[in-house]
Amino acid sequence: MAKPILYAVSPFDADKDYTFKFKYSGNQAMGHVIVIKNNATSAVVYEHNEANPVVSQVLEHKLAGGTLANGVTYSVQIAAIDNKGAMSEYSTAVVFACLSTPVFAFITPTANQEVNNIVLETKLDYSQAQGEVLNSYYVVLYDTNHQLIHQSETFYDTAELGYTLDGLENGKTYYVKAFGETIQGVKIETSDIQFTVEYIRPAAFSAVQAENNW
Repeated sequence: MAKPILYAVSPFDADKDYTFKFKYSGNQAMGHVIVIKNNATSAVVYEHNEANPVVSQVLEHKLAGGTLANGVTYSVQIAAIDNKGAMSEYSTAVVFACLSTPVFAFITPTANQEVNNIVLETKLDYSQAQGEVLNSYYVVLYDTNHQLIHQSETFYDTAELGYTLDGLENGKTYYVKAFGETIQGVKIETSDIQFTVEYIRPAAFSAVQAENNW
């Protein structure tokens, strides 16, 4: 039987469900077995073996959130079971890490903020529980209908996170959003932050009438 090929696994949050996908060519697959090990100790932490196979023709395996732990590196292998009950070799092991979902959010602007200028200096915050480093990010600006107006260049200097939005029009509503990627390829994004622009106008001139008391 052909050996399955397990697709690469990007780092994911162990508290959330994750689906492993694999490719298999041969007789119709009727099920599969899977084993996940702690990559440092080789201890088995999750398994469906021949005595307890997954019965499914779908070439994927859904792992429930909470099964693994964040901050740990694992290896995974899968073998297919065909329609005659024969089991293939295990796939080549794929190594992956579990990482908590990073915090990536705007400090400025805040939701529904009123901006009183043609320019807005945005600021962003990033953190990750296991110390995963932010590799790059970019900022986009949308109009009130979420149509793209502007996209910044991709920034790789992540010491200070932010971007200057210029040319904001008075009376308009905008949305700003940022996208990033960590050093291990975890793709992240902020929520859409809505803000409106209202230029500060001088107070109306009030005439002062002098009174002659002489």
